[in-house]
Amino acid sequence: MPKPHWSPPSVRRNGTAFITLLLLGVGSAWGTAPSGDGSTPGQGPYVPLPTDPGLGLGEVVQRATERFPEGNQPQARQSQAQALKSRSSAFLPANPAIGVTHYNDTLLTGNGNREWEAGMEIPIWRPGQREARGEYARRTSALANATQGSIRLRAAGAVRSRLWALGLQRNRVALARRELKTAKALAEKVRRRMELGDLARTDLLLARERVLEKETVLEEQQGRLRVLRADYRRVSGLDRVPETWRESPVDEPPFPAEHPTLARAEQEVARLRAKVRWAGKEATANPSLTLGARRERAADGTAINGVVAAVHIPIGLSTQREAKQAPVRMELARAQSRLDRLRREVTGTREEARQGIVTARRTLRQARKRERLARHNLKLARKAFDAGEYDLIDLIKVQDKFAAARRDRARRELELHRAIARFNQAAGVIPWPRSAQS
Repeated sequence: MPKPHWSPPSVRRNGTAFITLLLLGVGSAWGTAPSGDGSTPGQGPYVPLPTDPGLGLGEVVQRATERFPEGNQPQARQSQAQALKSRSSAFLPANPAIGVTHYNDTLLTGNGNREWEAGMEIPIWRPGQREARGEYARRTSALANATQGSIRLRAAGAVRSRLWALGLQRNRVALARRELKTAKALAEKVRRRMELGDLARTDLLLARERVLEKETVLEEQQGRLRVLRADYRRVSGLDRVPETWRESPVDEPPFPAEHPTLARAEQEVARLRAKVRWAGKEATANPSLTLGARRERAADGTAINGVVAAVHIPIGLSTQREAKQAPVRMELARAQSRLDRLRREVTGTREEARQGIVTARRTLRQARKRERLARHNLKLARKAFDAGEYDLIDLIKVQDKFAAARRDRARRELELHRAIARFNQAAGVIPWPRSAQS
């Protein structure tokens, strides 16, 4: 008997093409630029990502940090700190001034009296002003360093989420391929038994319909994987992924003193406290010393030359000082509130992540047990089907049940490692290449 030939309906092909175009359109809507997403010229953002055994998670985080939108903030803050440090170590607290004064009585008495006076006004440091500026500069520099750590942690979180999304989706694609292969094998077996007259033609149609369903599922999963590849390229700027990015949970998380997010918030509070003191010292003008020369010429031609020395001491009033400090105190209050809120959030996130690991381990054990039972049941069902004691519908149901159990076990294995990565992220652990550690 000639082997029957059949092909998928055109409806399925059109539907698959539509899904692919839709997913590609979603990716374009995220703003992927052909030349600015880090992909190799000539390659699209949806092509496969090769695995690089020499690439580590730390290198990916480092590249993502370099592309982070706020990556230039630490440098700008450090430049500000350097400028403040230069001012605090300067010889004068402000710019000196040169003054020239001329008097004559031409428009009034008209006796011919003339007077010239020229001098330089030199500002003088107020007590504690230099120390206040220096402390403000040091705190600003410390904030710049803490900001760098905070940005690295945020970049690490972005990389971790992208990589684990990729890992889970790759697993879904692999399982979809495996289920398609199983469905095709079953359809072939049904075809042979139909040719022997053991099964009806409706069973063959049912088996082929199942193959089409699995092909559609595979195409949808592959489309989703292409979108995630583009997202990874956009964040990391890389066209390859590490061979593995699994992490081990940290034994003693650097919490809370060394947590980058809290360290930045604490440094911001310290900087604003220093700024309050600095603003108080800067509220009053600096004392100044004026040195110069004076020349007078009387109406009878007599000239008098002299030296001028004057001291100018502004009186600082508390009302003026408080007016200068009030806006900074408002900033300080907001920063302190933000720090308190972050402490609660970080503590809660870390405990939630720790509980996530415990839950993931328990559910994985349960999923493995379910898979073993489903595998055993499937083995019995296949034997019964081959012996003609089981119909096709029942076999498909058992097969689907096993496939669901296998998908669930594989997903929970990956989710356990993702839970560990989330815990490390919540604990403030930053993967970073050893060669770049300072």
